[in-house]
This record gives sequence, C-alpha cells and structure tokens, in this order.
Amino acid sequence: LAIATYSGAAGIMALDSLQGSDLVVPELSAYSAGKLQAMAPSWLHVGNPVDFWPIMMGQPDRGTAMRDILNTLLSDDELDGVIVQQLAFTPLHGEALRMRLSNQANEHPYKPMIAGIPGPASAECIANIQSDGKLVAYPSPERATRAFKHLWQYSKLRNGIAMSGI
Repeated sequence: LAIATYSGAAGIMALDSLQGSDLVVPELSAYSAGKLQAMAPSWLHVGNPVDFWPIMMGQPDRGTAMRDILNTLLSDDELDGVIVQQLAFTPLHGEALRMRLSNQANEHPYKPMIAGIPGPASAECIANIQSDGKLVAYPSPERATRAFKHLWQYSKLRNGIAMSGI
C-alpha cells in the first residue's frame, strides 16, 4: 500500500489509522523511489508515505507532477493500492483534482485507489468524484484509510471463499 499526501502530517495520520490492521506500508521499490527522487528537491528523502507537495512545488506544472507521481505508484507491481490525500481549496481546484484522480483510475482500473480530500470545497469535490464511479473519496485521511482497510478485509474474505470452493 502506498500513501501519497499533500503533507507529512497527513501521511502520519494515515499511518496511525492503519494501526491494528494487517495492511503493510512498505518501502517503495527501487524503481518507484528512484523515479520520484529524480523529481524531488535534493533535500527531500522520498519514502512511503510520499509527501508529494515538495515534489510538485519544484515542477513547472503541478498537475502534471501529481499525475506522474500517482502514475508511478499505481504502476508499481509491488504495491497493492494507493491512498491519495489532497486538499480541495476551491470548487475550481476540486474539479481539477476530480479530473486528475478519475483519469488515473481509468488508466489503472485494477489497482485500487481511495482518496482523502479535506478542505473548504471537499464536499462538492467528493460528490463529483463519486458520481464518476471510478473511485471513492472521503473528507479525512482516517476515513480514507478505514475504507481501504475494509476493502482489504473484503478482498481477503472473497479470496478465502473462492479458494475454499464455497
């Protein structure tokens, strides 16, 4: 599981929410870490959780940078899914975020991605994301993480049933 956040504090909140679950937040693969480190400022150590704000700030187009960061994580076969957290400050910002996340979900339909979107325009952004039907979004890191834990438990249950022949 990768956690991609707009701040280190949001990443810590997501990690705290995973306590007591069997979900693992591993070190990034050498490929993903190298690709993200190449985009990052020299002072930033890229790890998991990925604090993408400093990476985006150093790029000429922040939207493209976020797309590249998420694409790197969603393309990594060593990761089973991604929790992404980004603020929605205004309706315009929320719409750009919706389009970006929905496009990423279209490009990676077999890799689960759940979004935590706090901020003043989060309710509208979340409603629009969910009406697209590509991914789910929640207004806090804790709720997004809790949803991923339930998705993981459901997947394990279904796999267990399928393997038992029930």
